[in-house]
Amino acid sequence: MATPPSAGEAAPRKKVKEKKEKKGFFSRWTKKKEKQQESVAGAAASDAATPAPSTTPSAPSAPSGSSLQEEKEKQAFYNEIGYVEGQSTELPKEYVAHEVNLNLKTVTVELAGKKGKLGLLTTKNVGATVCHRPTSEGVSVVASVGGMVMTGVPRGDTPTTMLSYKEQEEGAHLVDFRFELNPV
Repeated sequence: MATPPSAGEAAPRKKVKEKKEKKGFFSRWTKKKEKQQESVAGAAASDAATPAPSTTPSAPSAPSGSSLQEEKEKQAFYNEIGYVEGQSTELPKEYVAHEVNLNLKTVTVELAGKKGKLGLLTTKNVGATVCHRPTSEGVSVVASVGGMVMTGVPRGDTPTTMLSYKEQEEGAHLVDFRFELNPV
């Protein structure tokens, strides 16, 4: 019969034989799958053991040291990128997201009939601008014609000028057209 160890002696340890695992060609992959399944099952069991967070508002708890550190890091990051927390990120109504400009120096249209050339219409400095403002759902179209010359059937070698308007000064146009949907 074995006597129990005294206070100064250590208890003899029983040697536990570890089960030798089979080492085959596919054993690495099957072990990984088994470990993943065990970890998923363990995580599901721990999730079931933890209570669900309450949806009722509670008093804010005192921030811990790690959350203070995270808050400092967050503020440092915000300062680096120029972001101000709580600032409105909406764009103003005047913000123009897309703008298309079209400018033509000269546009010539020839009128012709069965007997030959009847007339020639030439416009100068034709321009158009289309702007899209997504925040106010607005679209504006601005068009202008700087000058125009209309000639008719020529008499001999010289063409007959029927109508003429030349731009006198910069910014003075023959026709200005403006159209807006949801103006600001």
